[in-house]
Amino acid sequence: MPFTPQAILAAGLLLGVTTCQAWADPMSADEIKKLAPGTYNVSVADSVRARVVLTAKGGISVTTDKGEKDSGHWTVNGTKACVLFKHLLDHKPYCSTLTRDGSMLRGDGFTIRF
Repeated sequence: MPFTPQAILAAGLLLGVTTCQAWADPMSADEIKKLAPGTYNVSVADSVRARVVLTAKGGISVTTDKGEKDSGHWTVNGTKACVLFKHLLDHKPYCSTLTRDGSMLRGDGFTIRF
């Protein structure tokens, strides 16, 4: 599948344009777990948009605005949300700290809008 690096980051998370702000407190593991089940609109640097669906049992699926799709698993490692996809990220885990910013969550290079 021709996934772009931006789509990879967008899918990452999960668990939605900038890196985490220094003034924002990271979400706790319990707060991250409460994101599932849920469906989220994710953007990366305003160039890639994706729909990410999280299941309560650790499943994740992503569909980009270009129609590309992938699925995998998500977990929480400490205070980081982690994903592992079948194709994205060369099938290697990707983890990111999440912070709240109004009606958005910010991660390392992506934003999730509610």
